[in-house]
Amino acid sequence: MVKIKELEASICTMIETAGSGHYASSLSALEIMYPLFYEQGVKPDEFILSKGHAAPALYAILYDLGYIKDLSGFRKWGGLPGHPELNVPGVLCSSGSLGMGISKALGLAYANPDKTYHVLVGDGELQEGQNWEAILYADAHKVKNVRVHVDVNHRQYSGLTRAVQHRWILPYFISFHETTWQHDNSYLCKPKDKDMTYSLALFAAMEKDNRIITLNADLEHDFGLTVIKQTFPERYIQCGISEAHMVSMANGLALAGMIPICHTFGAFYRRAVDQMYNNACDGLHVGYVAGLNDFGKVNIGKSHRASIIGDAYSFAGITCTDSIQYFFNNIKTEEGIYLEVP
Repeated sequence: MVKIKELEASICTMIETAGSGHYASSLSALEIMYPLFYEQGVKPDEFILSKGHAAPALYAILYDLGYIKDLSGFRKWGGLPGHPELNVPGVLCSSGSLGMGISKALGLAYANPDKTYHVLVGDGELQEGQNWEAILYADAHKVKNVRVHVDVNHRQYSGLTRAVQHRWILPYFISFHETTWQHDNSYLCKPKDKDMTYSLALFAAMEKDNRIITLNADLEHDFGLTVIKQTFPERYIQCGISEAHMVSMANGLALAGMIPICHTFGAFYRRAVDQMYNNACDGLHVGYVAGLNDFGKVNIGKSHRASIIGDAYSFAGITCTDSIQYFFNNIKTEEGIYLEVP
């Protein structure tokens, strides 16, 4: 097992040098990818890493196989992006925004019926609804040349997967793997909440108005929402990796007289534009808080960049600038100081 230890070392070095990345997800993914590439002979043009945040695992393998020449620029501008992109040698499909890999594999499989494609998805990733649309299609059309491998590492960004979405369905899948990733615990520490400026403003608003309900799409720590979850558990909803569901659930809450405030990265609201439009048409009081809207110092990858969402949200008079923005339909805001709601 010398080779897998070398790959693990490459993963850890990449993330440590970059100062950011996903240790646990990359190491657990490697447990599945190693036998695929080194024992079963799967080639890079037959493999899709749908859980793109595990990119270091893929990059380590592609480096070892000679496709990539340098790993030192991981997450740096001009180097390897934080999530796989098509222009990286050996990468078959761009990924990072979760839930798309199975559908992409089905398209490739349809066009190349004599070729078998392997897709690696995460157990948390299965919360994205597009996975199930793809699985239903594959079942209805008896697709034989797509293999879906599920990395069951029991964890996602906000914590244990079972604590976010307790049950999910396995029988559709051709193979699933309960990964062990017995590694240095320093790589598996619980994420800490980041800048608390926004969450303190939200906390103050929720103290004043019990109609406000916080919804979160598995990004609790990026928005500093742990204090909200602990203080207002009955008004904190963890929706998991399900942005469209979150925005439409906000519709129902607003119809019931509550003031829901949604939270995810700006780029991921693109997955819920139709739902946001529907909320706007109904004239409901719904808040959309978006993070990671600037390019910053880290080359996190195109899938997570929100540079075009201003156009996507123009229908609701919503604009996007800076690192964290507060987008509200019929809700007034004063950025970074307090939130005023009707």
